[in-house]
Amino acid sequence: MRTLAIIWLCFISIAATEAQNPVNKLVELYGKGNFIQTISLSEAMIQKKETTFEIFYYKGLAEQALSKFKEATETFTVSLTFAKDSVPVLFSLGTCQESAGNDEAAIKTYQLLLGIDSAYNPAKARLASIYKSQRDYFKAMEWYGQLVKSDTTNGYFYSQLAWCCSKFGLFEPVVPYYLKAIELNPNDLRSITELISELVDHKYYEDVQYYCDSFLVLFPGNLKILKQQAYVTALEGKTLDAVRQFRYISQLGDSSMFTCKYYGQSLYNNGQFPEAIFWLDKYLKNQPDDTKNQFIMGLACQKDYQYEKSLEHFDITLKQVFDPELIARIYTETGTTFSKFADYTGFRDSTKTKADLLNKKALENYLAAESIHPQGAEIYKTLGVYYKDKLKDAKIALYYLEKYRQKVNHQKLDEYELIWLDKEIGRLKEEVHFIGG
Repeated sequence: MRTLAIIWLCFISIAATEAQNPVNKLVELYGKGNFIQTISLSEAMIQKKETTFEIFYYKGLAEQALSKFKEATETFTVSLTFAKDSVPVLFSLGTCQESAGNDEAAIKTYQLLLGIDSAYNPAKARLASIYKSQRDYFKAMEWYGQLVKSDTTNGYFYSQLAWCCSKFGLFEPVVPYYLKAIELNPNDLRSITELISELVDHKYYEDVQYYCDSFLVLFPGNLKILKQQAYVTALEGKTLDAVRQFRYISQLGDSSMFTCKYYGQSLYNNGQFPEAIFWLDKYLKNQPDDTKNQFIMGLACQKDYQYEKSLEHFDITLKQVFDPELIARIYTETGTTFSKFADYTGFRDSTKTKADLLNKKALENYLAAESIHPQGAEIYKTLGVYYKDKLKDAKIALYYLEKYRQKVNHQKLDEYELIWLDKEIGRLKEEVHFIGG
């Protein structure tokens, strides 16, 4: 009994001694997340000329936890002089240097660490990440390449390697690396969407549709995948299918700028002009500087008999473009809008005053298009038909249609249009000859 009592007293004495040990207290404070107290105690110990590894190491860790990276860097540097195992200290030092914005110092620290332990993957991962952030994709690929060799179960490393290969312009291994990343982590939606985007960029549309269908089995209703699929369907020219897919996306509650833009374009290409106007209007309210879609909106309004609104959008487009060919196209479509507006007004205006004014503006725009881009062919056809049908001037109509025949690429011209053109030119020649032109 007496022996047990002595043992118990010894145990209590040892426990009390450990509890009073400042280093143990330091570890305890850090473990509980009391970082400020950890720093205060370590500084007090340093003032007492106590210089053990743990004092500086835990002080550095506490400073790092409080985002005091400059102080932590200095503390870890001192702790290295006392460290028996410098690897964890070097890694903490490197991460602090990174966080302080000193990537070059961090690179040297990680390389020093790997000189001691060449298999230390966390340092390799940090080096790869730094080079990736610096857009040095070749070096990033080297480090991620080492990581996937030493750790074949980490899908993140494969996805990062795929991304860096893509940025470096090395497409061939990108898809296999992404597929490996997804195999290791089937819930990695980021890799899934990046894989699909990569295939879209390289115009592998059939593969895109295949993978979208496959991934939608796992993630039904996933908007990112659905939108990528609908976008590719539109690029393939399957306008009706694209409209159906975008309609489903909108029914799921998505009205993002992406959906508004490409749903609107798909509706326009499918001849659903009122619906196209609705979605493009929502898009252009947020993206008024999108010249292409301002132009499409103008065309949609023209085809939906909203002539004044069509002219507004063509006017906006004109102010945004500098390419002569496109400017000429806008003037041509503006002229067509005025011409159709004149026809529409003529039914309601017995005096034809407003219609005549609109027809005059139509001709002004057509002639402006001709002067801006005389190399084009279509404007001559437009002017020829306009003079023939609207102004009843056979001589000028003949001039423009003959010029159109000279300029247009006959190989690209529809067979029936060429027959129509020759027939019209022949008829106009007879008319001009008959009236003595």
